[in-house]
Amino acid sequence: MIIFLLVRNRPEDIGLRPYGEKPVAAGVEKPAAEEFEIPRSTWIGMIIMMFLVGGAGQTASSHVSIAVTTAGYSATQAGVSTSVYGAALIVGKLLMGRVADRVGAKKGSIIFMVVFYIGCLLPLFMNGSSSAITVLFALILGLGCPFFTVGTTLWASDLASEKNYEKTLRWYQIMYSAGGIVCTAIPGRIADITHEYKSSYLMLLVMVGIAMVQLLIYYRKRETMYR
Repeated sequence: MIIFLLVRNRPEDIGLRPYGEKPVAAGVEKPAAEEFEIPRSTWIGMIIMMFLVGGAGQTASSHVSIAVTTAGYSATQAGVSTSVYGAALIVGKLLMGRVADRVGAKKGSIIFMVVFYIGCLLPLFMNGSSSAITVLFALILGLGCPFFTVGTTLWASDLASEKNYEKTLRWYQIMYSAGGIVCTAIPGRIADITHEYKSSYLMLLVMVGIAMVQLLIYYRKRETMYR
């Protein structure tokens, strides 16, 4: 009953604006959403970026436990790391929404992508001695991982016109899922050759690094179009 009393159908009902909508000065006509559509080449680039994002994010999150055990730690420590990762992921999802509301989707996304990047660096230093680094790895990775789930909706909202929002979001989600399906099998193949998972996290570092650069470029193009 309390929920029904609080929930409103429109943001305007509680003095808010829909996400991404900017206030329009009196007497100034708001431009049509179609005028702000990004070029087709940029749209295709974003689709490729979503493949990299989905591949990096889902692969990193699904290999936390095995990355710890193959680095020389016990199964118990791997379990602890996985639990820490799960808790950090929940907190991270809550934080990313708050951060995006405060600093914007672009800056918020880059912040969490950098945190994720740092998390992917830590397995390179795990050598079976200090268990603290495994917890730190899981904590930082979990806090950064929401960029590849929450970010999908934010980017579609910012980088697509109103009429193409649903289509864009659908394609983002398809390519995000495709990236996860394809890339999560790669670390096992690499481990068969190298007998460790550090090389796989190096691969993820490259993938998320490319995705960050792409995202900045596409937001820059979008901002240029608004001028």
